[in-house]
Amino acid sequence: MPPAHRLPSLAAIALLMLPGHATIAGAPRGASLEVCFGSWCGDSRVGVPHHIKILDLTNPRRLKVRYVGVDPAKSEPARMVQSAAIERVPTFILRVKRRETSRIIETPETTLEHDLATLVLRASPTAP
Repeated sequence: MPPAHRLPSLAAIALLMLPGHATIAGAPRGASLEVCFGSWCGDSRVGVPHHIKILDLTNPRRLKVRYVGVDPAKSEPARMVQSAAIERVPTFILRVKRRETSRIIETPETTLEHDLATLVLRASPTAP
């Protein structure tokens, strides 16, 4: 199993919660995360529970999360799949005030907890 799919360690979560570090809990007002996944997809079976564990540990009160299951052809729910341009799952789409700011497609670049924190940091009004 690649390192991106390991469950988050408490040490990694604790690091992301230290002052001065990007935190998932520091989501800006009006932020939402849409998680598009397939119950039939191996990456979703690993990535979505991992994501839920991260949310449990970081408790992001301002972040509204919506889970959307898609079919294997990625054609249903049609309106959502087309408007969000879903090609691979899982796809994590961060929006602030309904405007997409960034996304993680299928596999995170580093770890899911780090990449989610980076998305939130980029979306914050004080981001560089």
